[in-house]
Amino acid sequence: MRVFKNVMMWMSVACIMIVHCAASAQEADDAKSFVIAGAGPSTQVIELLAREFQAAHAGYTIVVPPKSIKHAGGLAWATTGGQLFGRTGRPLSTEDRDAFPTAVELPLARVKMAFAVSKELGVSALTLEQWTDIYTGTLGNWKDVGGPDMPIMLLGRAQGESVLTAICNAFPFFGETTFVKIYDKEHRIIKATAKVPGAIGFSSKTELAAAQDLTILTIEGFQASLRVALVYDTAHETDETVTLMKAFIRSERWRSALEAHDFLPVDNEEDENS
Repeated sequence: MRVFKNVMMWMSVACIMIVHCAASAQEADDAKSFVIAGAGPSTQVIELLAREFQAAHAGYTIVVPPKSIKHAGGLAWATTGGQLFGRTGRPLSTEDRDAFPTAVELPLARVKMAFAVSKELGVSALTLEQWTDIYTGTLGNWKDVGGPDMPIMLLGRAQGESVLTAICNAFPFFGETTFVKIYDKEHRIIKATAKVPGAIGFSSKTELAAAQDLTILTIEGFQASLRVALVYDTAHETDETVTLMKAFIRSERWRSALEAHDFLPVDNEEDENS
């Protein structure tokens, strides 16, 4: 019941976005006009996809709401919600496939994870050892890494959130970190990282880069990424737009666009499932 209520909430939010943000899409031909809603970490990749796909295929209007309706919301959007495509923030789990058995994934890219602080803090780089010591509690003041005499405030995401999971997969100790505050949405942790004195937060690198009041930390040796995807319902398997989209995301044009915008391509079957 709780899952159903959450899905209905996400669907309601998304519908409001369409009314206010996608009037032009609603007026266009339905077959070539659609909204792709879903997980926050995939937003900028999907925005890039929309621009590139529309440039390659005349007549399409693709709307990408900037606010997240979460990973499960993207699945519901494309299946029970009856829309053409949703967007996800991580590979589908067994639970996802049980809840949305008609969902089909189209892996798009891997999104780099990063850490950031307020520009006012004056810290721009950490060694991997310093970063590890901060998140294991060994270091607790910014003066220990060349910054001001100020407590380090660790802002985080809830267990199971895709961004946190991606970092934990690369650095398992990160799952034991104690955060001073946990945020439920990507845009909220980004905003708090800029405003909370002494804060350090994490998100997708492209989302952090869009925040003008943040400094993305250079951490030599840190690598973590998250695979994001489109999803559609099996009922649309033979849809012309689905066929075009499948071909496009395997094209050299899409690979080049990803590399030009600091995303990583999905290269093989193993990567597509991780």
